[in-house]
Amino acid sequence: MQIRKFALAIIALFIIFSINPSDASAAPSLQVKINLGFDGKAKYGEGLPITITVENSGDPFSGDIVLDMFESYNLGNGQAIPFEIGAGETKTIQIASSGLSDDYLYSGSNIQLVHFYEGGWEKGKSIDYKGSKNLKANMMDPSSIFYMTLTNSADRLTVLNQLKQSNAQVIHLGQLNNFIFPSEGVAWQMADYIVIDEFVLADLSEVQQNALIEYVSSGGYILIGASENTSAELGLLSQHLPLNLQGVTKNLSPEKISTITGGKLLSQDLTLHDATLTDGGQPLINLDGTLIAAKKSLGSGAIIQTTFSLGDAPLAKDDVYKELIKAVLQPVNTQATNYMYGNNLKDQLVYEIGETNSLFASFKVSTPLMIGIVIIYMLLVGPLLYFILKRKDKREYAWGIIPLIAILTSAGIFGYGAKDRIARPQVQQSSFLYVNEDGSLNGYYAESILSNKGGEFSFTSPNSTSMVAQRSFNSFTGNPTNIHENVILEKSSNSSDLTFRDLGYWSVSSFYGETYIPNAGQLASDLKVEASKITGTLTNDFPFSLKEVSIWSGSKLIVLGDLKPGEQMQVDKDLGSVMLSPTSNPFINTSGNWGQNTMNQEDLMTQRKQSLYSTSKLIEQTGGKPAITALVEENIVPIELKGKKVEMSALNLLIQPFEAETILTGEFTLPATSFMVNVETTSFGKYMEPVENSNFEWYLDDGEYITSWKLPQNLPVEGVNYTQLQIANTDRNSHTIELLNNKTEIYEPIEESRFTIKENILDYINQDGEIIYKLIKDSNNGDPYTRLPEVRIKGEVK
Repeated sequence: MQIRKFALAIIALFIIFSINPSDASAAPSLQVKINLGFDGKAKYGEGLPITITVENSGDPFSGDIVLDMFESYNLGNGQAIPFEIGAGETKTIQIASSGLSDDYLYSGSNIQLVHFYEGGWEKGKSIDYKGSKNLKANMMDPSSIFYMTLTNSADRLTVLNQLKQSNAQVIHLGQLNNFIFPSEGVAWQMADYIVIDEFVLADLSEVQQNALIEYVSSGGYILIGASENTSAELGLLSQHLPLNLQGVTKNLSPEKISTITGGKLLSQDLTLHDATLTDGGQPLINLDGTLIAAKKSLGSGAIIQTTFSLGDAPLAKDDVYKELIKAVLQPVNTQATNYMYGNNLKDQLVYEIGETNSLFASFKVSTPLMIGIVIIYMLLVGPLLYFILKRKDKREYAWGIIPLIAILTSAGIFGYGAKDRIARPQVQQSSFLYVNEDGSLNGYYAESILSNKGGEFSFTSPNSTSMVAQRSFNSFTGNPTNIHENVILEKSSNSSDLTFRDLGYWSVSSFYGETYIPNAGQLASDLKVEASKITGTLTNDFPFSLKEVSIWSGSKLIVLGDLKPGEQMQVDKDLGSVMLSPTSNPFINTSGNWGQNTMNQEDLMTQRKQSLYSTSKLIEQTGGKPAITALVEENIVPIELKGKKVEMSALNLLIQPFEAETILTGEFTLPATSFMVNVETTSFGKYMEPVENSNFEWYLDDGEYITSWKLPQNLPVEGVNYTQLQIANTDRNSHTIELLNNKTEIYEPIEESRFTIKENILDYINQDGEIIYKLIKDSNNGDPYTRLPEVRIKGEVK
């Protein structure tokens, strides 16, 4: 009877739930739309904004949006964003990605990269939704130059479209529908220049204004024109301007301006505001005491300001105006100019420093100790054990005691040798950091963890330090697309957490990123070069010790010694040349040994140091100058492993480009290594890449290339008589050379493999100190390897 009543109750409940579903079966109904980048465009591997609009026609949703971010073939994170939306609501959020690529297309174009986890990513359930499930944008090559404008009328800045750069993109943000200003500096990273023309930034939120300042600090450039209320319009950015503009204006004639427009004449006078430099401001263009443009460095970037309005008529419509803008922008070096075709900088780090940084010294027991243990073991298990057991007439116990002693001995040897790996996780960090003019540091790092047990490991950093994990790769299943199942990035207003979700026991995982460290310090230098010697003083103004302080000139490292905080050293070293040279790889002949495992910790440190000095990004950023370098073995990159004590091995390379007073007397010779070499293609899309960081060896497709050889910046301009210009080592089988005569503006053909000029040499050196030739490559077998014809010059100081 009781069983029958219970069965009837169950049936009744089933009928009730079938007719009136409970709230537990209700679910959100989400429609999702995603926009990437600026105007649908993104630059491969560079930071960008991602805007997500969600419409909910079902029940409320509370949990996380999780995006699988492919920064490159090797790098990627799952990024989790807390998200709540009520029934019938529509919400739009914007997040910042430190980079994106379309490498996921190798796994299929329809894979799902956007997930909604109700209840959170850790224990919640993934729910289905309608709309965008992918992250698609018009991906642009990293060498593309992006001008982002902030102006009330795009017609005011049409000059940017006239700069004749085949790889330039101009996006007028003020004219985009529903444009949302990013709240993180990294979201602006794909912009090479942000051009502000009488636009009121002060109306933006404080977070959005600070994002623009963060963008500059991390290597961006903002160009600002003059207006009647510049300081009031620019809000927080006004604190970092290089100029104080006055209300008084004056005019300069086209003839006067022609000295900076290549001899071309504007149609009317140029109207300028009187201005003075602010603290830290540096003149870019100064005509007989009249400031036309100036810059102020902020971190590794700069704010550029002109004393004329960028968009006012009639200047904005003048055909020669583009020459004036070129002259303003020419002294600065954008991120795009440092990219080789198709490369992602952080992806390069995986090969150039990551492979070495992820090697950990093998644990071992010293040979004398092992011999001692074996001798003791033999004595204990042999004569001593036999004597004791025989005396007690317990020899049958040997069958149990001998294996037990063997197990305990083996466990003891293992525990002693592996004590470091068992006790705590080990972390290795390798970075190269540039010392900026304002005393800040910025650069790139690689960080690897060797786990001491299986499970979850989380790293935390401020938002000024990005983190992206190296993706795991399985030779059988390939590269997984659901990156968030292995690693998750979570951001708050001030910091980020990177969580490896399930590391194996004694496994190695790595991640990479960029970092900006304000107010770090500098190396104060007072150096002079004379008679092939460099002399002077160096002072450590950093709050940490420096090891192997060196002068890096050409491919030579002149080691000076160590410096404690506040300590000063005297420098008196032979240079081996009449002047300092642009930096080049000092370990090019030893780079083949990197990434090879070794049991010796000292050898690993040597490999890590060599890989840092040889990374391609490092040499590009020195800007053609020599540098002072130093090693720091303290953890100065602000990353910590959360909740665990760690054994840390940090190796940070500081690089500070510098200039030294150079005193030349008598005759001198400048070899090819003294020049800063730049190669540009006349056809966008040509494959270009240096060989092992060499200035002279490149991989180039067949075609035309403009090659410039810039004289050292510390070469005295006045009082030098150039006596010989030579172009040598021309491969006549595949190369044709035409040398630019700046006086006639004509490229002159060169017929010899070794060509020498001894008269009118200044006709071939432009006002920027460059010797330019056109290289026409036509190889017979399509071999991209190219050794550039080398420029050499001789002269004498009067």
